[in-house]
Amino acid sequence: MIDTVAVRNRFRSSVSLGAIARPTVVAIVMFMAALLLAYAMVWPEAPYWSKDTAGYVALAEDLRHVTLSQAYERTPGLPILLILTGADRHPTRLFYFVQLELHFSSIGILAYLLGLLGLRAWFFWLFVAVGSSPPLVEWAAQLTTETLSEFFMVATLVCAVSWFRTRRKGWMVALTLAGIGAALTRPTFQLLVPVIVAGVLGCLYFDFRSVSRRELIALALATILSVGTQVGFALVNYVKFGYFGTNTFAAYALSSKVVGVVEFLPDQYQATREILVRHRDKLLVDPQYDHTGENYIFRALPELVDQYGGNKLAALKGIQKLSLYLIVHRPMSYVNECLKAMAWYWMPTDGPLATSTFRGARVVWGGMQLALVAAFFVQALALVGTFVFRVPRWARTRSAAGARIVPAVSPLVCTYIVANLIIWYTMLVSCCFAIGLSRYRIPTELLIMATTLIGFRMWVDAAAGDVPPRVYFDAVRRSTLSVNQCLVDHENRIEI
Repeated sequence: MIDTVAVRNRFRSSVSLGAIARPTVVAIVMFMAALLLAYAMVWPEAPYWSKDTAGYVALAEDLRHVTLSQAYERTPGLPILLILTGADRHPTRLFYFVQLELHFSSIGILAYLLGLLGLRAWFFWLFVAVGSSPPLVEWAAQLTTETLSEFFMVATLVCAVSWFRTRRKGWMVALTLAGIGAALTRPTFQLLVPVIVAGVLGCLYFDFRSVSRRELIALALATILSVGTQVGFALVNYVKFGYFGTNTFAAYALSSKVVGVVEFLPDQYQATREILVRHRDKLLVDPQYDHTGENYIFRALPELVDQYGGNKLAALKGIQKLSLYLIVHRPMSYVNECLKAMAWYWMPTDGPLATSTFRGARVVWGGMQLALVAAFFVQALALVGTFVFRVPRWARTRSAAGARIVPAVSPLVCTYIVANLIIWYTMLVSCCFAIGLSRYRIPTELLIMATTLIGFRMWVDAAAGDVPPRVYFDAVRRSTLSVNQCLVDHENRIEI
């Protein structure tokens, strides 16, 4: 016989959120406030200009006058923040303080969510400590998109999980706005909302609660509004400049995927081929660079623009067309470049601010990031392995019960699924349609930490005998069965 009280308690713990002790919350807030003040003083000259900043400042200049003079390489998310903080003309401390606040707000929100999901106090203390380390904070001191994108990533995850739990319209509205903000900050996240909606729909499918037509309409509207906003912006560029897209960076990104096969362009593009090959070969042997040749297009572009009669946009469209041609006709070379980018993507970042904090900082911070990545993959493998190991047992239980075993998806499991979708989606887009630098991983670094902690928690539960998400229910008509009926079926048919 099973302990009915134990089953009911475990069920409640799997579908409801817990509470965090107020002293713990106060301690975390005070700790992060102290760190925020410390970082405000430790880098007195922040924010710092980067090589990507010029493109954002140029777009901000146009946006300040509510116009577009050309199709830009960058999207308007960061330029809007530059205008609001006065950093569109020169770096301002206000921009740095806002970035710091965004980063520590992201940490606080996710830490609070981890506590509500039932993780032990030391788990989210570890999360706060690692999230507040210099390698993750230093991007707030740069005039780049990493910190703003990170905030939108955290916001979309929290809104998705909150909507899954409460079904309140406000969370879906917030999810849509955060997804649009992410897409307009970095093109990588243009399909972020559809990916999250797909994850939430998957969780709803395996949840014992039915999904109403109104909830399906809410998910559909979130997707339509997110994609529609970007299509509208792309149409503006098409009408004004003849380029359909929110930015022109796709041409640069795709050119990095054909760096080893530009010689195979057909003879009808002989002039362009000679320019590309010459500049790539020069970059390969340049002692000041990494000998990959990936950024050859930036050196070749002035000549290509001249070839297209001084029309830079036409040159970029030509580069994009030729890159797609090579990808189609040399697919294995493209796959090889993507796999190399994936390996580089998971490497530690090597920012100048974090590595200059103390002697040996490069080793310490690099080791910490490698340990985090290793833990992320270990928990994923452990969780998948445990799941596969228990499949025969689940199958036997289902066969003995004579009905379908349906899991009740808890907020913990929903968080894990949606966060993983965001992480892997970001990696695939960054590596398959861009260079795949390790700094492209920064917007999802907090999600990687949170997912790792949740994954180990679920693995411990599974190893102890509880099948994630802790309780499974045997139900034939899950959309019509009540919670109490599920419990009765569970007690009568399934032995834990």
